[in-house]
Amino acid sequence: TSDFFQAYWWLLVLLIIAALLGLRAIYHNEKGRRWLDTRMLSLPIFGLLVRKMAAARFARTLGSLLDNGVSMLPAMGIVQNIVGNMYLADVVAQSATEVSKGQGLGKALDRGNAFPPLAIQMIQVGEQSGNLEEMLNKVADVFEREVETTAMRLTALVEPLMVLVMASFVLFVVLAICLPIFEMNQHIR
Repeated sequence: TSDFFQAYWWLLVLLIIAALLGLRAIYHNEKGRRWLDTRMLSLPIFGLLVRKMAAARFARTLGSLLDNGVSMLPAMGIVQNIVGNMYLADVVAQSATEVSKGQGLGKALDRGNAFPPLAIQMIQVGEQSGNLEEMLNKVADVFEREVETTAMRLTALVEPLMVLVMASFVLFVVLAICLPIFEMNQHIR
């Protein structure tokens, strides 16, 4: 390993730079960003976290806009840009089209399977009860708490993992120092 890194360190640096530039190019391209955002939603733990964060942003912003007298369709246009994920922004845009045709917001959002089912159900209840703004704020509160709890759990899981990684590095360094000493000791005898 040492010989490889001594001889080809420049190749490793070039690969890292190429990977970073490739990711940057993909992210700045609309199709590439859409692809990355779609893949991000399909990740096991982080995909659900991204969905919950987007639902919280969507609900908080839409609820605030509706509370302050902005009508539904312009508010949906504003919220579309705030979601932070191209796939979810497309779902919001399609939902705005469905809402403009007379469909309820909850049913329109449910078609994309982009937002958590609890958010959809709470929005539908808010529409039926006539308290959509209040319910959107409650949706935002619920999902903000869930995101915070999930982030704390992930942090708690990462700490032992970091300890194991650091212990592996320390073990590697100790073995790299001690093994040559033991070999020298064997040659002396």
